Parts: sequence; structure tokens; C-alpha cells
Amino acid sequence: MPNGNAGSPSLSQYQGFNKIDVMSSEAVAEAQVVKGVVPAEYGQAMAGTLSLITKSGTNDWHGSLFERYEGAALSSKDFFLSSQPESRWNQFGGSFGGPLVKKRAFFFIASEGYRQQTSKPITSNVPTLLLRQQMLAALPFPETQALLDLYPLPTQTTAPGALTGSWLGPAPKKADDDHVDGRFDVQAFTGNLSATFTTGHPSLVFPASTSGSLSTDPRSYTSLTKRYNASFVMARGRYTSETRFGYNYNSVSRTDASSTWTPRRAPISLPSVSPA
Repeated sequence: MPNGNAGSPSLSQYQGFNKIDVMSSEAVAEAQVVKGVVPAEYGQAMAGTLSLITKSGTNDWHGSLFERYEGAALSSKDFFLSSQPESRWNQFGGSFGGPLVKKRAFFFIASEGYRQQTSKPITSNVPTLLLRQQMLAALPFPETQALLDLYPLPTQTTAPGALTGSWLGPAPKKADDDHVDGRFDVQAFTGNLSATFTTGHPSLVFPASTSGSLSTDPRSYTSLTKRYNASFVMARGRYTSETRFGYNYNSVSRTDASSTWTPRRAPISLPSVSPA
């Protein structure tokens, strides 16, 4: 952002695939919301801006630990599924801070991560056995069978002679992240020098959509986020001086399994057809 603070244009990543927004809740000391006509220091903010201040170390040692677990035994079965699929979600973390030099230098570190393995119900139109037989008869190649292997048989009742049917079932969903926030403070030159950093690499693998997708065609998001801030505040009499520097790096990639599919052998040559 133009004010020198590394920021994020939104709380969540693209399509909200991350579960730790901006920073860990264990690292938040204060929150400030500015809306309406915002000052110039909050550049690139139209509707408003949210400022989060990282906790700092003190002359006393302090820390915290937490663990959150949610499994299939603690969750109800989805209405559209005939059985409860396996599910597990662990969210864990902690914080630790204290003095590097009493009354002069301090540090604070917070770490949070999660591991989620669950599923979501999806429905899709898939080829019936009749259509599979017709496709293999018309195109008797290994590539045809490889393509059909991506689609399961229908699970719902189909009409006689139908070429497609409905498949309903669970598709796997996996998410994880390891997020770290840190802050260092040093009192120097009658002022306070503060440096903070944030890093994380959330990822998500899930069906491309709730309709028209399959568990054999997942979509995956991977990202890397890094933010660094440094500020120096000095006060003398009635005057206050503040200098800020910020660096923000965010990389997001999306991959669909179907877009990376490759044939099992080299393409074959078909005979050319000339008009009569």
C-alpha cells in the first residue's frame, strides 16, 4: 500500500480458499476499522480499511497453545449422501514472546496451521454403459478407454436407452496451511524500531464445482504469501516522526486435473478422407 505498510486487498485469498486471513488470531493485539472518507495514509482503500496490529513482546515471558479437532464422529451426515464419509480437521498453533534485552528489545512469534481431509457431495452427468460401448466401438483406441476411466457409472436410475445418467457421491476435499507471524521491537535513538513479518502457504484441493465435476477431476490451489513491515517512530517534544516500509508478495496458482491429462501413448495417425 502507498502508506508503506504491506497490506492485502482483501481478507481472503482468491475465491477464499485459505482459512487463516491476513494473520493468526493469536497474533492480533488491536484492530482498527477506518471507513468513509479515509485519510491519505490509507491509500487504495475505497469502502474502508482494516488495520491489524501485531502483538509485541514484553519484559515478561508469555505464550499460548491451542488445538481444535473436528471429525466425522462429531459431524452430521450430509442429507444427500447414503453414508458418512471419513472426515478430519485439525487446527493447531501457539504463540511465544518475551524480552531479548530487558527494557530494550523484545520479540513475539505466533504460529498456526491446519490439516483438513473431508469430502463434499457433488452430482454430475456421466456416460452410461450403453454410451461407453458405443464410444469404444466407434473409437477402439486406448485413449478412448483412458478418457472413459475418468467417469464413474451412474448411481441414479436411468431410462432404458439413455446415453447419460446422474452420479451422486462424495468427492474428496483437502486443505492445509502453515502460517507464521512475528514481531521484533528495539528502543533506539529515543524512538522505537519495529519489524514484523507474515508468511503462509495455504493450499486446497476440491471438486471444480458442485455440478458437472467429478472426484477424478479435482481443482487445486497453491499459494505463497510473504509480508514484511518496518517502522521507526520517534517523538521529541510536541513533534512525532514516523517512517514506514513494507513489502508484500503473493503468488497463487490453480490447476485442474483435466487440463493436465496426457495420452498414454503417442497420438495415432488417421487416414485422410478426400471428397468424391
